[in-house]
Amino acid sequence: MPRYLQTDLRWGYNNVRIKEGDEWKTAFRTKYGLFEYLVMPFGLTNAPAAFQHFMNDLFRDLIDVTVVIYLDDILIFSEKPEDHPAHVREVLSRLMKNQLFCKLSKCHFHVNTVDYLGIVISPAGFSMDQKKIEAVTSWPQPKTVKQVQAFLGFVNYLRRFIPNFSSVARPLHNLTKKETPWSWGNPEEAAFQELKLLVTQSQSSSIPTRTYPITLKQTHQG
Repeated sequence: MPRYLQTDLRWGYNNVRIKEGDEWKTAFRTKYGLFEYLVMPFGLTNAPAAFQHFMNDLFRDLIDVTVVIYLDDILIFSEKPEDHPAHVREVLSRLMKNQLFCKLSKCHFHVNTVDYLGIVISPAGFSMDQKKIEAVTSWPQPKTVKQVQAFLGFVNYLRRFIPNFSSVARPLHNLTKKETPWSWGNPEEAAFQELKLLVTQSQSSSIPTRTYPITLKQTHQG
């Protein structure tokens, strides 16, 4: 049975030093004068991409082998429990060598079920976090295009668990087109309620194993 360790880093983007000489580019004005950041702050347009590149470079040979990293969220995984301690030590030692530290309160050691980025990973496969399901089922009826876009953006993250998502959500997607006037009628309400229902009926997605071969079939149209 697979084993996992889930954690995230302290201080996030602040672990990355601003290039010496470029600090002035982050200056902001207050009544006490100008202040500059010495480390990368939250809120910069390129901060997420820069931090992800930093983490990818640090764990390049381990990504998707024993670790998955999204920004400061780290998931260490092992197919065999006996291999897990070595995988954990390797990742944690690299963090320590680079003066990166984990939040102890966010650490979950040697578990077989984790909630990673809103997806529950367990021996049964992948499933939705119950909080995500509750958020969808309690979502109020959209009154504007922006509210429709917000709802679609949220459920789109969960589309792997929603059968025929594109077809069911089409009336709502059509409503977000520029040339479409706002009109919330029966088709839109039916799609909205159907998505809510399908979320509650979602099944787990199984995790592929290396025991059996995987076949990919593809068609070409031209």
